[in-house]
Amino acid sequence: MSCSCTFSPATVPASSDPSKHVNFSTGMVLGVEDYRQEFAYHSARDRWIVREIAGYGTLSGLSVSLDRDESDVLTDKLRISAGTAAAPSGQLICVGADQCALLNSWLSTADVVEKVNAIDAHRTPADSATIKVWLTLCYTNCAVARVPIPGQPCRSEEDLMAPSRIADDYRLSLSFDPPEIGETDYLRLLAQYRQALPPAAALPATQALRRALVRRIRRQAKLGNYILDSRNVIG
Repeated sequence: MSCSCTFSPATVPASSDPSKHVNFSTGMVLGVEDYRQEFAYHSARDRWIVREIAGYGTLSGLSVSLDRDESDVLTDKLRISAGTAAAPSGQLICVGADQCALLNSWLSTADVVEKVNAIDAHRTPADSATIKVWLTLCYTNCAVARVPIPGQPCRSEEDLMAPSRIADDYRLSLSFDPPEIGETDYLRLLAQYRQALPPAAALPATQALRRALVRRIRRQAKLGNYILDSRNVIG
């Protein structure tokens, strides 16, 4: 597990248009770009279906627990069970086996120590700080199955082989910062603030009021005071 997490959607070349697929015909000569275009079309539709029907969040498993050994606190483990999730991009994520991480190993890394010290500096006493840590799960992929490829003579050994497959993968990470709030969560915030306002007869929903609501939501989101519904937090 790392200190931070960068969210990555399924990798599709920028030149591929997800709204188009290849019009196959007899005698047509297909190249790499044609296959990439066909993949981009089907991949985009799959993620579109997931976003529209299932939304995002945990689909099964992925329970989080802490394994503690009272005789040796240095071996405390954060355990995540196997399971599946849907990322906000619509990409499906599969964690095929239980995962665990030694918390003290993560806390002893240089960047984490610096962050903890910065938080402790504002507490009295310094060693009594309560620190909120976010566990996030995101999709990534990796190139695998290297095979020999044709090319020019006198190539380096590195240029003789190339990956023949792209495998789905994932990354679990710990961070002091919450994941970015998506559109669905902004809408939930907007509904909550609107319900807290006086009735429409007493306070008409003017354009200025709507702008004020949006500014307030953005400000609260930046401050990190809004905690996402646990059903929508992946991991």
